[in-house]
Amino acid sequence: MDTIEAPRETARPAIERAPRWARWFVWSFLAMFAMCGVVGIEAWPFTGFRLFSHLRHERQTDWQAFAVRPNGREAWLPLSRFPGGYNGFPLVMKGFASRSPRERAEMCRAWNVAAHALQGETVAIRIYAIDRRLEPRHGRRPMIPPKRTLVQTCAGPVELKGTTIAPD
Repeated sequence: MDTIEAPRETARPAIERAPRWARWFVWSFLAMFAMCGVVGIEAWPFTGFRLFSHLRHERQTDWQAFAVRPNGREAWLPLSRFPGGYNGFPLVMKGFASRSPRERAEMCRAWNVAAHALQGETVAIRIYAIDRRLEPRHGRRPMIPPKRTLVQTCAGPVELKGTTIAPD
């Protein structure tokens, strides 16, 4: 029985490194991806995967805030245009009812001050829970319209730079 021996040295293909610009791009992308995940920035493709991190139900509750003008009319309050400390309104509202009356009053006062600074004279803020049933659907729209329920009215004096503005 003859044994066949393999040559002592085998030829290995030369490993080429990726171009410098490609390595720089990949490392930058991964760093941005990680940073957005840690900070919670939802900017595709650097998303923190919020879409897949929450359990979905057939009912969904959203929150809307409206500024009440001195004449009693409501104006939608774009909370996303408030300074950074006011962001996360849906998360805050999930636990709003369980907070103490003093904490709720302080939060209402802060929202009143911010609304007054952003949109002018505001005597109150009304916060609504918008309940949507996601199924069944008719085409692209839900068959059942959303239900809007007043949850909180934040009324009271608004203090700005040493002056107090009381509601009518």
